[in-house]
Amino acid sequence: LHDHIGETLYVDPISGEQRSTTFWMIQRGDWSEFSDESGQITTDGNVAITHIGKDLYTARNGEFTYRLGVLGSYANGDFDMESGLDGKKAKGSFDGWSIGAYAAFESTAESGPYGSLQLRYNNFDNEVSRMGKHKYEVDGVSVTAELGYDQLLSRMTTSGGRDVEWRLEPHVR
Repeated sequence: LHDHIGETLYVDPISGEQRSTTFWMIQRGDWSEFSDESGQITTDGNVAITHIGKDLYTARNGEFTYRLGVLGSYANGDFDMESGLDGKKAKGSFDGWSIGAYAAFESTAESGPYGSLQLRYNNFDNEVSRMGKHKYEVDGVSVTAELGYDQLLSRMTTSGGRDVEWRLEPHVR
């Protein structure tokens, strides 16, 4: 959440006013192809994920900003596997969503600690096929925690007027 939440400034297209929102959306897509060292199994697949969320409550004191919000996600993926020994093939896919809530804090200074806690309900439909199709549903609750420290190392402005920052950000998740 550290990379996603917070206020985002935008210009209202109708009024031209600068405003801020705590609504956020992240889209991610991955494509991967890999095989084991022996060449026995080759895997090819893709995953697409959309996360959205919004702060419902924000509080600030001199050192930290605290946030409580809601989030939701949708994800799907497809994978194909093939044996280099006997040519057998298998397919796997999933399609699902999650909804939940988060609590987070971050330093109000340029550098400092941050953390978040998420609680989600997840529901996924899965399918595996090799010599027939096996469909199954997975649902349940997941908890995710993250703690880290964001340290500004240097800042500069390019000749084109663009601000560039170098940061060190150790964290655990």
